[in-house]
Amino acid sequence: MNLFDLSALNNTGYSSLIDMVKGTLNLAIMISALITVAVLVSAGIQYILSVGDEGKIEKAQKSVIYAMIGLIIVFISPLIIRFILNNVLGQL
Repeated sequence: MNLFDLSALNNTGYSSLIDMVKGTLNLAIMISALITVAVLVSAGIQYILSVGDEGKIEKAQKSVIYAMIGLIIVFISPLIIRFILNNVLGQL
């Protein structure tokens, strides 16, 4: 047995660090999407319960807008990371 063979300690299921980073990014995107859905449902409930109050309606509309902007940023971020890795660092 090699002294520096640490493969027995790998309990993650990933074969390389890049695979682990990709898996972590995918998990972060999924969690962000779930949070966005929760925020959208919450904003919808706020909108329904506003009963014509302009302040509450505006707050609910801003919540929807911010949630959608956040979701767009989350889905664009892997493309930005891939662009940086390919063009700036010359990897992948």
